[in-house]
Amino acid sequence: MQTAFSAPRIAPARAQRTLSSRSSTVARAFHWPGFTFRETQPSQRRSEGLVDEGIKTGGCPFAGLWARLEAPLPGHHEPASAPRSTRSSTKEPQAPALYDKLGGAAAVDAAVGIFYKKIMADPELAPFFAGVDMKRQMKKQAGFLTYAFGGSGAYAGKSLYLSHKRMVEHGGLSERHFDGVAGHLVATLQELGVEQDLIDQVAAIVEPTRGQIFPHTQQ
Repeated sequence: MQTAFSAPRIAPARAQRTLSSRSSTVARAFHWPGFTFRETQPSQRRSEGLVDEGIKTGGCPFAGLWARLEAPLPGHHEPASAPRSTRSSTKEPQAPALYDKLGGAAAVDAAVGIFYKKIMADPELAPFFAGVDMKRQMKKQAGFLTYAFGGSGAYAGKSLYLSHKRMVEHGGLSERHFDGVAGHLVATLQELGVEQDLIDQVAAIVEPTRGQIFPHTQQ
């Protein structure tokens, strides 16, 4: 098949798009912005020729041309590409969070139950929980410890400063009481048979909360 390209000025208006849907022997012309593509000889079969292929692949007379240009030449073999590095797609295994090392939700719930039994048996600390719904308090404490130990990505409760502000300003809560609470937490973990290195990790997480509850004494 021969093709001719010319400027739009020589393309007859009637030839902007004429195509017989069935006949394969009728000359065809296509007007595209900037030039005219015209088939000057009929294709022998409807599946042959750049124009026919272009029509079949979406109506553009150049679709078949691009497909032919992109196809590899006969006998030509593309060089094998180098193996891709898997470094970026391979994630390093993450170390278990302290929450998981301690035993997960069951361990935290057990610790909270024992912890508050010790708190309520302590005459220095029990008065701060007078009239408090302890089931609700224990649930909130379990949620906070789960977050603090890396078991969840968010904590929806109040900040430690706001939740203790009234007791600090009007109830006499001091760092002495904080030390008592921290001591009961460590004793609880020891009672549950938690290894000392994990207890040390818990203590390292708890200690910085002192400055959140008593910000003025830390200045």
